[in-house]
Amino acid sequence: MSDNILVYGTDAALLGTRRMLLERVGYRVLTSMQFEETLNILEIQPVDVVVWCYSVPEESRVREIAQAKRVCPTVRHLVITNGSSEIIPSASDRLFETFDGPQKFIAAVHEMTATN
Repeated sequence: MSDNILVYGTDAALLGTRRMLLERVGYRVLTSMQFEETLNILEIQPVDVVVWCYSVPEESRVREIAQAKRVCPTVRHLVITNGSSEIIPSASDRLFETFDGPQKFIAAVHEMTATN
């Protein structure tokens, strides 16, 4: 598998868990805890999907996803929620409810990378 996933959030434990899950099934995974670093990665590295952790406040996520799309318009976004009802940024993006569990998380990433 050659798909590159960028996981962005502010909780190191959550980022580590998501990285481990995705690497176990063959993805190349980068993580970022700072939005500026996330933008820098999008500018210099090929990324297929950005996974947005619910540890980033919803109001920040909406603004930051818009900025990320300006930097890299082709990347898809998987927004992890924890029970909140967020608006999906665009038709090519997706929401994922964290309580659905790790197997469905991996399936959601597979689905997004398969349609790139």
